[in-house]
Amino acid sequence: MKWSGGPADDDTVEVSQGHNSVLTRGSDGRLFLTYHTRFIDRGDEDYETHVRELLPTADGWLTAAPYEYRGSAAVPPTAANTSDPTVGDDDDGFGDYIVAPSSAPNLAARLCHCVRPVHESDLAHPSLVSGDYEFVRHDPHAYFNGTRNADGTWHGVNLPETITLQPDGRVTSGGVVDFFDTPDANLPRSTDGPVSRGSWRMLGATPAGVHCCDSDMAITIDGMTYTGVFAVLPRETDGRATLTFSAIGGNQAIWGARIEG
Repeated sequence: MKWSGGPADDDTVEVSQGHNSVLTRGSDGRLFLTYHTRFIDRGDEDYETHVRELLPTADGWLTAAPYEYRGSAAVPPTAANTSDPTVGDDDDGFGDYIVAPSSAPNLAARLCHCVRPVHESDLAHPSLVSGDYEFVRHDPHAYFNGTRNADGTWHGVNLPETITLQPDGRVTSGGVVDFFDTPDANLPRSTDGPVSRGSWRMLGATPAGVHCCDSDMAITIDGMTYTGVFAVLPRETDGRATLTFSAIGGNQAIWGARIEG
């Protein structure tokens, strides 16, 4: 796959991943997938070992984090870190933490340890994780053979599209649909809007719909339901902390990364 947060260049796009193992970190029980991979724009024998964190889903499966692990474990979204966070290191041996802007109301809102928020009230409301996302499907039938499609893209490399997780639980794509031939033909109707693709929700029993600290979510898009996890991770391209989701359903994995700015 190839998207803006990374891998974004041909020499970093992973192909032919394999020879994998799963490691359990003794300090906190987190799971990490290690694997070999080759790349599009390198020689056949130029490979590297990469690591991704594995995130448990509400229905008992494991889903790989959208960005590779580079020392910063996944953290759940909170009211603090869904607002332009930066990544720092607290030197406690558990990886990095998320520091919110200094305008955050208190220390608990500014500092989110990699295990869980200090207070349940710091958990992100669903409205805070809504927005536009780069969305990519991992086609289980895709294969890379070094050839290009008619439009110049690589055959077998999954590319993202843009979807919107609406605050009201809809999944949409595109802008407002115009049903009229001329601007003055009629006033817009209440049904005018982006194309509806499905729905999404956060799983749990709290009033805000948040499952304490685990960030479990479900998304139905184009008729298929996936269960997964929201997580804040640093992007591979520039290290910017980014809200992501990773989910699986119908023997297919999907990833999303929120588009900021």
